[in-house]
Amino acid sequence: MTAASERFASAGISEPDVSARCLMAHVLSSDTLNLPKRLVRTALTEEQRRLFDSLCAKRLRRMPVQYVVGRWDFHHISVKCEPPVLIPRPETEELVELILEEVRRSVRGERALHLLDVGAGTGAIGLALLKQLPTARCTAIDLSPHAVRLASANAATLSLADRYKCLQADMLTFEPPDDERYDLIVSNPPYIPTAEIPTLQPEVRDYEDSGALDGGADGMFFIRSLASRMAAFLKPHGQGGMRQVWLETDSSHPEVLQGAVAKRDGSGDFGGRVVSMQWWRDLGGHSRFVRLDMAE
Repeated sequence: MTAASERFASAGISEPDVSARCLMAHVLSSDTLNLPKRLVRTALTEEQRRLFDSLCAKRLRRMPVQYVVGRWDFHHISVKCEPPVLIPRPETEELVELILEEVRRSVRGERALHLLDVGAGTGAIGLALLKQLPTARCTAIDLSPHAVRLASANAATLSLADRYKCLQADMLTFEPPDDERYDLIVSNPPYIPTAEIPTLQPEVRDYEDSGALDGGADGMFFIRSLASRMAAFLKPHGQGGMRQVWLETDSSHPEVLQGAVAKRDGSGDFGGRVVSMQWWRDLGGHSRFVRLDMAE
């Protein structure tokens, strides 16, 4: 394993030790990062050695380790990962936790919330929320048919398919089925400015779906659409709706959003649809998560 880590480091792969441990854990069918020392010292069988070498070869081609091993842990669940569907990040787990804190603070009793997850990817966000909210339901949408199939398969594996459905739809034209209305909307939309896409690490640039990354010239193309047209999809307060849109964004976006929200006369990007906003930093100190409170 040490030799693999050294090869990864020589190839310019970030966190080479983590990659080596993840691949070894996969070969040994052990927990990814808590690989027992006794297993680290265990001599591999010839078959295990061949498998480990083949996984290392993929990682040396800069394939993300999540795609190499085929699944990843995310906020108390594990989801299958396949290229080019967007890989769930640790930062996004923080978004899930913020939403859970808000739900626990605002929602009384066992009211069955209905969530909308825009840009489902692997389904990680919606499924992680359902895992912690046993009476909630989630409708998810994604433009990619591959993502829709993967998210649906993950829901079935997690025994959540009865409360989760993923639809193939474009967030720019989506209309709720059967006049569904939602308590809150969550999204990790494409938010990287187009000019930054070529500068991304090869693991991201060459393997993940650019449609799930590229947010237009300033990274806010899809965020504007979400905030401007999806207020109509939220339940009114009179029906108990939270009327919130939760977003993961680029670190430059919260300040821009705050300026747009301040234009309450309807002249801003959101036409007066956003009443107020709050934002949080991620554990790395970057401005990252936004809650938009929507007008009726």
